[in-house]
Amino acid sequence: MTERFAVHLRDDGAGVARVAVSGEVDADTGNTLSAVIAAAARLEIADVLIDMEHVSFLDAAGIRALILGRDAVRRQGHTYRVVNPQGLVRMVLEITGVLEILDVNSVEQSGLNGGSSQERCARTSTLAPRRSAAWP
Repeated sequence: MTERFAVHLRDDGAGVARVAVSGEVDADTGNTLSAVIAAAARLEIADVLIDMEHVSFLDAAGIRALILGRDAVRRQGHTYRVVNPQGLVRMVLEITGVLEILDVNSVEQSGLNGGSSQERCARTSTLAPRRSAAWP
């Protein structure tokens, strides 16, 4: 049984837009994810955070959506972070090299003021250094 795809855009406060993704990100859902990330990029924020904690499957279309999303966010002058990929999704990001080219973090740490749900994305710990390869 496949897990139903869902994506939600919300304001986490402090200039952070969170795109919470769940279910399967594939050829049927990748364009929707790209569109939501592009919408987040147009907001008056400083940071777009893609929360992948509840994503159960990610294929090439999902990877494409994450990279296109990063490009849209950067064009608007915002920072872009992908957090909380789990299991198979994290493995796909690692094997494809996307873990290294995107700002992917395994765990979101608490914010500076104790870590309420509004402050959760203030800091993250980077697992892999950025690669200085030909990726933009």
